[in-house]
Amino acid sequence: MTIRPSRYPVAGLLAGFTLCLMMAGPAPAQTLRGETKTGAAPETKADAQPEAKADAQPEAKYDRSKYIIFIHAGPRTKDDRDVKLISGALFSKGYIVRAPDEDQDEVGGPGVDYFDESAKEPADDVAKIINETFRLLKSEGDAKQSLRPRPQSKTKNPPNWLGVWLF
Repeated sequence: MTIRPSRYPVAGLLAGFTLCLMMAGPAPAQTLRGETKTGAAPETKADAQPEAKADAQPEAKYDRSKYIIFIHAGPRTKDDRDVKLISGALFSKGYIVRAPDEDQDEVGGPGVDYFDESAKEPADDVAKIINETFRLLKSEGDAKQSLRPRPQSKTKNPPNWLGVWLF
């Protein structure tokens, strides 16, 4: 596997930003005086009630920025819209994401490979993020199955590397 820099590094950031905006939903508009469009004054910290989100992910027990994700997008091209949005979703969660390549795992199929037992939880997190992104993009028909983490003992890679085989 060779690591090549992306010709369009800004495209991945824009894709991640776009995906984050799609997931966040509309924000209330405010005027310069801090009033909302309805004319009500904004809540103070004392007035604000903490909201419990049912779909909120718990805080990770590890540092996501220490994990490097290698995305293998074959048979699609590395410039495919969905591939860029998946890369952006992982980047927005704090992972280091390398430029996708066009390799495909024709034997094992889609999955998230990890190379050390300590990376099992991050691999599971990456699989969940990608499966959720597929669901939002409604691209499940392309993936034969939902991605799951899978240990790789024959390949010797650093313990903080994760290989993502999308299709």
